[in-house]
Amino acid sequence: MEPEYFERLPGDLQSMVAKIEAESGIEIKVTLDESRAGRYFDEPDPLACVVTEAKAQILIPSRDSFPEGAVLHELLHIQRFLVEGVPQLVVCEHHWHPDLEKVFTQVDNNIEHLVIVPKELEQRPDRRDRWIAVMTRVLAQLRSPEILPADRTFLGIYSWVFIERVLNDKTLLAQYAATLAPLNLMERALDFSRDIAFVLPSKEAAVHALVEQFHLAEECLCLHYFYPKKGTCQ
Repeated sequence: MEPEYFERLPGDLQSMVAKIEAESGIEIKVTLDESRAGRYFDEPDPLACVVTEAKAQILIPSRDSFPEGAVLHELLHIQRFLVEGVPQLVVCEHHWHPDLEKVFTQVDNNIEHLVIVPKELEQRPDRRDRWIAVMTRVLAQLRSPEILPADRTFLGIYSWVFIERVLNDKTLLAQYAATLAPLNLMERALDFSRDIAFVLPSKEAAVHALVEQFHLAEECLCLHYFYPKKGTCQ
């Protein structure tokens, strides 16, 4: 990582960066992406990461935006793919379309969050308020008349699972239940929460659970396994 950013991190995250880079053989780069600025009203601008078999980037909305909690979140993503060997869900090449890529990038992100956000909160408990704010915003999306039915179904069921399994916030759960029940999604949310809990340690099994629950087009989906020290992807 570039010294100007590495030196802004506390010791535990500096050690994490060094460990990821040593074990993957890839230097983590910090890249300015101004399109990430101002995405959400009254919320901090989000960071993101891009990971391939030969690249690990953390995208920041401005040169001054490098908060340690958000950086930890992106490092956990990178660690999963490049060090732990967890596959990334992508659109198969012969079915590739930019809209599909956008959808399944978000689906993959959602699966990963069920695993990495608990680790994030263990190391930075203050990030809990950030995630409660995010899920409160998502609740407003679910209640909007402009959201597409398929998006409401996925977002509603997934969000219930995230709040129940990761945040365990009683107030948010009650608010979501009041929104999901009239949509006949409450039973599905409870079933999916139970099912995903059993398979979450396996990314492959978690993806299969999503395919079954949301009737995703299985023939469009691939799992990419990165081998950074070889510079290959399978």
